[in-house]
Amino acid sequence: MFETARAGLVLCCVLGLPGCKGCRSDKPYTPFGVTSALPSAEPSAVPLPSASAAPEAPFPIKNSLSAEKSATHVQIGERGFDSPEGRVFEQLLAADLDADGQDELLAFTLPKAGAPDDAAPGELYLYRKQDPPEKILEFPSFLPSGPTCSTTSALTQDSPRTVEVDLRVSCQAQLVARAPTRAVVLLEPLAPRPFLFGVRTADPAPEETLVVDLLSRDADNDGRSDPALRFGVGGGKVEPPITIQFDWFDRAAGASRDTRQPSRALVAELDGDLIRAQRKKSVQRSLTRVEATRRTLFSACDESHTPRLFDWEGAPLRCELSPDVLDRLAAVEVTARLTQGEGPAAISALMRDGWYLGAMRPAKRVALLAEIEKKLPPIPVTTLRLDVNPKLAPRPRYSPLRFLADGSLLIVTDTGGVATLAGSAARATSEVPALPWPLEVAAGPDRLTGPVYSCDRSEVQLLLTGAGARMLPLKMLAPRPGACRGGKFEEAFPMIPVAADENGFEVIWGGVLLRSGDQRPRPKPGSPRSEDGNSMAFATPLGLAVVGSKSELWKVDGWDVAAGTDCVLSNDVKRAACIRAGRVEVYSR
Repeated sequence: MFETARAGLVLCCVLGLPGCKGCRSDKPYTPFGVTSALPSAEPSAVPLPSASAAPEAPFPIKNSLSAEKSATHVQIGERGFDSPEGRVFEQLLAADLDADGQDELLAFTLPKAGAPDDAAPGELYLYRKQDPPEKILEFPSFLPSGPTCSTTSALTQDSPRTVEVDLRVSCQAQLVARAPTRAVVLLEPLAPRPFLFGVRTADPAPEETLVVDLLSRDADNDGRSDPALRFGVGGGKVEPPITIQFDWFDRAAGASRDTRQPSRALVAELDGDLIRAQRKKSVQRSLTRVEATRRTLFSACDESHTPRLFDWEGAPLRCELSPDVLDRLAAVEVTARLTQGEGPAAISALMRDGWYLGAMRPAKRVALLAEIEKKLPPIPVTTLRLDVNPKLAPRPRYSPLRFLADGSLLIVTDTGGVATLAGSAARATSEVPALPWPLEVAAGPDRLTGPVYSCDRSEVQLLLTGAGARMLPLKMLAPRPGACRGGKFEEAFPMIPVAADENGFEVIWGGVLLRSGDQRPRPKPGSPRSEDGNSMAFATPLGLAVVGSKSELWKVDGWDVAAGTDCVLSNDVKRAACIRAGRVEVYSR
């Protein structure tokens, strides 16, 4: 009894204090507003302020506190509260919801030990004056429950009359991908119908967190309460996380939405990022913010086909992004890479145009191409076409081409032999004393089987087989919707293996150099890296990108009709070879 009384004293002292840390202004907010349908609700019994009233100061947020484990009684000042029969307190929030100078108590409860199996996993009760406790929120039926599941809650008073209830369920058993495990509800506890609005969310993608925040405000000054939802993805390098805002407007004629508002807000944010992308001091932040924005859109938008946010009935929300948004997302990434002096990386960003929720408009693409060619003017090269048929193994593969240190080119032929082109020869000869190298990509028992365009996590992954199948995530966002809408995702330029050893795997994917480990694996025969490991070449839509002590773009005649694949580079960075239309071509600058 002493412990329960002590808990009551703590609640008396703490639950009644607002605390600056809980202020609404402290919560992350980047208004990318999106709107959807509003569930019907009866008007509040508490009068709303006049639309002409002067703006009020931000409401000091009050957060709930955890009750003592298995507590069935709490004392707040001179008042004692008992939990409903068969239940124990889990979270407690004391709040004066009717401005009469006396706190009401909101208590989220769990079943008592030994309760029947059909007991509700969680229920919210209102204690008001001397009235018996009133249940104002049932446990949502869409949340999982069972002996291996546990429920936690958080209560937040976010305005004089409303409270946000955040329920989360974790289960030991594996659930269906992106099945709801969380419910966030906006309540007006003293209204005839306390439920105002609610959403459900799934667990976040691996290594991410979800920011979900409901609030009530009169956004259009019509005297009616309008719910708003702020949703974002955390866990990255952006603090606070970038959030998208969904706004609902409750009017006499019914629910209303402004479908243009989300894109307007997002364009304004991206315009700021475009300015950051042009400044060396803030360029990296602009890239980080673009990635964070895309992660948020992946989890927020039905268009991604991987939403983790749903309305109370379970329908995903559409973001309805405008072409201006897609243009700016691409423009920020390309501009930032050019500011960093990374022309090939800017081309890589262009190669992934259309990967993320849609492609930019042709006019914007042309403008960005012009900017790239200003910083990385194409270098014309001569082409030598060889009468040799290279071996074309299934992808992913190392190239059947290889430059040696002396400048000679080796080619694994479709007959299993090796042809060579000496550094000074004009044509290849056959029957040379050289052995073919393996084209499959392996490191110990692990064999690279192919790319995985992930849907249950935000990053692309490599599929490894041999010592048991496993996935290896890489630091690049997967396409959305990509393969997640069903069917195969086709990219114009396939993944290129670079190296593999005990340090991990290294590939070029979507024009981006990625590695699974911290150290760079050693180059292998047929790698796009030069024999000395100092330079690298890979195919892009604009030509052959050559990266070494400096970056170059080699312009090859006919490349716009049929681009090369399986490209390799000489140590002196003066010659490269690729396969085009089934034949070997050698390029010299």
